[in-house]
Amino acid sequence: MMASMSVPGALPPYEVDGYLLVDGGVTNNMPVELAKQMGADIIIAVDISSDYKTRDDFNSFFAVGEQLSNYLVRRSTEEQMQALEDGDIYLHPGVGQIATTDFSSMPRAYELGYQVAYQNEQQLRALSVNGAQYQHYIDDKQAARRELVYGDENVVDKIVINNQSHYSDELITTRLGLTAGEALETDEIEQRIEELYALDRFELITYQYKEVDGETNLLVNVKEKSWGPNYMDFRFYLEEDFNANSFYSIGVSTNFTDLNDRGAELRVNADFGTDKRVEAELYSPFMLNQDLFWLAGVKYSSDKRNVLCEINPAGDDCVKPSLEGSADFIPVTYREWEGQVAAGYQPTLWQEFKFGARYTTGESLVSPLPSAGQFDFDRKGLFVNYRLDTLDDFVLPTKGWYVNLEYLHSHDSGDQNINTDASSFSDYAKEITVETKYARTIGRNTFVGSVDVGMISTENDSLPVSPRELGGFLNLSGIPRNSLIGQNKAYGSLVYRYRWFDNDFGMFQSPVYLGASAEYGGVWTDENLSDAPLFLAGSLFAGIDSPVGPIMLSYGQVETGLRSFYLIIGSSY
Repeated sequence: MMASMSVPGALPPYEVDGYLLVDGGVTNNMPVELAKQMGADIIIAVDISSDYKTRDDFNSFFAVGEQLSNYLVRRSTEEQMQALEDGDIYLHPGVGQIATTDFSSMPRAYELGYQVAYQNEQQLRALSVNGAQYQHYIDDKQAARRELVYGDENVVDKIVINNQSHYSDELITTRLGLTAGEALETDEIEQRIEELYALDRFELITYQYKEVDGETNLLVNVKEKSWGPNYMDFRFYLEEDFNANSFYSIGVSTNFTDLNDRGAELRVNADFGTDKRVEAELYSPFMLNQDLFWLAGVKYSSDKRNVLCEINPAGDDCVKPSLEGSADFIPVTYREWEGQVAAGYQPTLWQEFKFGARYTTGESLVSPLPSAGQFDFDRKGLFVNYRLDTLDDFVLPTKGWYVNLEYLHSHDSGDQNINTDASSFSDYAKEITVETKYARTIGRNTFVGSVDVGMISTENDSLPVSPRELGGFLNLSGIPRNSLIGQNKAYGSLVYRYRWFDNDFGMFQSPVYLGASAEYGGVWTDENLSDAPLFLAGSLFAGIDSPVGPIMLSYGQVETGLRSFYLIIGSSY
């Protein structure tokens, strides 16, 4: 089956017993001669080759390639037709206009096949057997089935790893977690292999039972991705609100894997555009089972924000956010250098607990006029973090949980210079972050709920070193992206998404969605949540999950009247 799916130019050949096998459509789509060589006395040949394209069909480069493939298939089919003899049966159901990947037309293809078989009823009936003969055939088949010995009925004496990867045999054996000397259930083996696939490092993993010298061996074939062991991914993101706020980003992630026998990796990310980010993180397990690990990372970021505000009558201060009509804003730039080291525990591939130390230094300033105000800071802190992620997709999830909990205790210090008034500060801060998301799908209806809370407590009420941000599509829709900034944040949303149609192209899908959201939240400076400016917002959107990422068009509005249209293309970092 794998070989039959290996269409030349689309999927690589599949190796079986030293042979590289591909789909036989190009070389021998209707193998009459081969069937005769294998001993067939009568051939029932079914011709399902595609029709040639017409002049009007040549509207792309791919159409030319498809026509070339059609020539090869039809040529081999016509050659095989010459090998048919008088006693053979040739059926042509007329499915030449149905593409190979046109799965929605399969019921029509079945109907055409039934019709052509019915038209040749007399020839086919001559080959049929009577009821007694058919029952004898069924009895023989069931008797042979009873003699079969299934792998999970035998005690596995030895587990053999056929390792075609850069990872050590010991690491794969430990990760697989299967024990010889007992019968292994098929479901258990399949689950363990799925967990190996979840590492996202293997192209193909298969298993089979073999009898060797009277012992039952479980042979596991592990093939690493042929384009590894280092991987590079590119991304593009655009968010446009058709006003004064455009956000774009072009990024690349490079992952260097298998740096030691325990599976260490180095990940380097770079994003350039409205915001800039460059970071590197080295991860290495302590042991082969990869449960315990350590990591070290460094990051540089430069973010530009248009902070919504209401200017006081004197015209020299932003007193509070303005979410009515055409809002005023102050352009602010944040720059940070951050380094951290941590150790952690990963009981499963989808959750981890870690603790460590983090150092951050940076500055914030009014972008057009740095002399009007600048804030420099240093933060030294210890943190603990727990993360769980079972979402099938972070941007457009259909099922699963995401939980990110973090507590940070830090010493913050720095200097601030606002309108020629200079001062310095030193303070201790306690910061809590809670981020959760849950998705569930019923039929074509998907519901996604999320909560995002960030609270900080300082001894001397100093300015926030790392302020919280809110704003943008599905992040308090109706206001510009990340235009609300404050010391504390509380936000919750419920998003409904309807899968309108699937756009199934066989090799991939690009489903079209319609949806709506209800959102509530805000940011504030003091520690009193009861007086926090929280706002109700909502959105309507339509979009498609394309190969380059989601493409969304949305309208959002806040209860105060501020509204915005959004065009989103791709996925942000």
